[in-house]
Amino acid sequence: MSVYWKDYVDQRFSDMDKAVLAALSSTEKAITVANAANEKRLDAVNEFRDQQKDIIAGFLSRVEYQAQHEAVLSNVARNRDDLAALTSVVVPRFEIDAGRKQLTDLLIPLQDFVTAQRAFNTATHEGKNDRRLDLGQVLQILTTSATLVTLIVLFISLLVTHKL
Repeated sequence: MSVYWKDYVDQRFSDMDKAVLAALSSTEKAITVANAANEKRLDAVNEFRDQQKDIIAGFLSRVEYQAQHEAVLSNVARNRDDLAALTSVVVPRFEIDAGRKQLTDLLIPLQDFVTAQRAFNTATHEGKNDRRLDLGQVLQILTTSATLVTLIVLFISLLVTHKL
């Protein structure tokens, strides 16, 4: 039985040796494949890093940003001052329209009165060729004078209000 036992043990060592060699060969192949995959991954990571470096190189530095930001802030301040100056000079349209309406409201009754006086004077003085000023002419002069005074006062008040 000892011979048989020796063949058995030799056979088992031979089988184990083959199994270990097969496992070692498989492991070496797996390591080779893993190394190739790792190299590809590292190449992709390095390419990504290079892209990030290129992108970051295009960014503004803090000094450049601060200089440009200060320039923008000074432009905003200058535009704000210019707008304030224009706002104080420009008379809004609604104020002009309101002044025009007030003048029209004042002048229409006076104009109607003058027209009525002319009609009355024409009817009463028909045929007379006087060189005197009649009431209608006096009222027309007063109306024109009042209109001019009102326009001057309105203009002066707009100048004072808006500091032209």
